[in-house]
Amino acid sequence: MPFIEASIGAWKPKVAECHENVDHWVKHHPGCTAVRGWLAYASYGSDDFGYTAHSVVRGSDGNLFDITPTIDPEYQRGRFVIHVGDEQTFLEMKDLSNQIRCQGYCPAPMLGLDVLLRSS
Repeated sequence: MPFIEASIGAWKPKVAECHENVDHWVKHHPGCTAVRGWLAYASYGSDDFGYTAHSVVRGSDGNLFDITPTIDPEYQRGRFVIHVGDEQTFLEMKDLSNQIRCQGYCPAPMLGLDVLLRSS
């Protein structure tokens, strides 16, 4: 998913504040929506694999893009997995633990087009 350098006047998205960044962007861009989900990660020094709660924008053209910068501009972002449930469930999961950690193999679920369309 592409990263877009975004700003609204003097406002710029902040590192590690993806949910707030996306909510602010959507509030100021009619036709855009917030998409909640999970960003896959791996710590290569250990067997630590998992998913971190993350939010991105669905533009009025239907394409997803990420507006939240990272500390290291060269950082390769993990694969984004759309949260299939409702926003309330996502927020409850995020508040319990901002990460889903996996022991061993923890793949992203295979999602068909019908599931992705329902979540939009």
